[in-house]
Amino acid sequence: MSLRIRFILIVLSLFVVFAILFFTAHATLQAIQNIHDHQYQLKQNDVQLIQPWMTLPYIAHIYHIPVNILYASLRLPDNRITGHSTLQILARKRKESIHQLITCIQQSIILYRNTHPIQPYPSPTIGRGEIFYY
Repeated sequence: MSLRIRFILIVLSLFVVFAILFFTAHATLQAIQNIHDHQYQLKQNDVQLIQPWMTLPYIAHIYHIPVNILYASLRLPDNRITGHSTLQILARKRKESIHQLITCIQQSIILYRNTHPIQPYPSPTIGRGEIFYY
């Protein structure tokens, strides 16, 4: 191969590598932004984030509510089978649409939040690095 063809192949290879790097970095930054947006929405108690792949204990955990509230709102027993079933599976077993099930869960979370507002953690009374002898 001549020197000119090798040079062209190297330049093209570098161009392909940089294009792949650019698209990978772009996808990574979008994923980070998506995670940040979801965390912000969770802090704002946005119940629109509930998805069919979620389980009731997972929803209770991310929204900081007792799981028995969700079981009671759906009139389901609190056992291992329902605890490990996704909302999609629960909707199929109940023969209702996933949207109806998610709406019922969203309403129960909003109702619980309205009757039990989030209490912020108390501020520490001892400053950082202070030592008290009793």
